[in-house]
Amino acid sequence: MVIRSFPVLDHRDVYLHRLLDSRCAHYRALGLPAVVDHTTRRILLPLGTGIDAVTVPADLVSTALHLLSHQRCTPPAVALPGGRWTTILTHPCPAARPALPDGLEQAGVRLTPRGSASVLPALSAGPADWSWVVEPREGGSLPRWSTTMRALTRAVEGRVL
Repeated sequence: MVIRSFPVLDHRDVYLHRLLDSRCAHYRALGLPAVVDHTTRRILLPLGTGIDAVTVPADLVSTALHLLSHQRCTPPAVALPGGRWTTILTHPCPAARPALPDGLEQAGVRLTPRGSASVLPALSAGPADWSWVVEPREGGSLPRWSTTMRALTRAVEGRVL
């Protein structure tokens, strides 16, 4: 039998309680299996099992999300600190080793490696923190990997024109 020790929560640690509330809200909205890392004091979403993610330059995000919204599958998207990058959450790629379609890597799109974790915003995120570009909606779902890749490809093609 394995016995795990968990950090004792100080009831006065308001920020940590807000993180826990945020983690629960993310789970209720989309079933995101996020965890609170007590060391870094961040909400982490493990990737690669039921969720994949791509990180996209900010100038492509609005076009890609607009294209996805026309298909009624706007994914949760998180702006990274600094505002130059956004991570888009998707259903997992069916391939064991996901690869980006031609042209996306050259446009700055990056796969978030499986086995890593994406930071999710807290409900009370500050301006210098991770923030939602598109929040998970209660009862919402993630778009298919292929649908997201098509939207990103079209966004890149539109950027070139």
